[in-house]
Amino acid sequence: MEEWDPIGVCGEANATNEYDNYIPRILHLLVSNASVEQIREYLFEIVDKRMGMSPPATRAHMVSAAEALKRLVL
Repeated sequence: MEEWDPIGVCGEANATNEYDNYIPRILHLLVSNASVEQIREYLFEIVDKRMGMSPPATRAHMVSAAEALKRLVL
């Protein structure tokens, strides 16, 4: 999740499970061969709606995170 770390906790020992709640949906998207755009929108939704933050990164940045996730299953 180094590509997508909206609250900047990557590398923090006490925050290793910070994003665990989002993994099942991300895995579902990956195994169902979701598009990069679908994954990007989910990542954006997490930050915008679930975390209630103004996304610190643009959707373009979320594309690079989505592409990195897609590479994991290729």
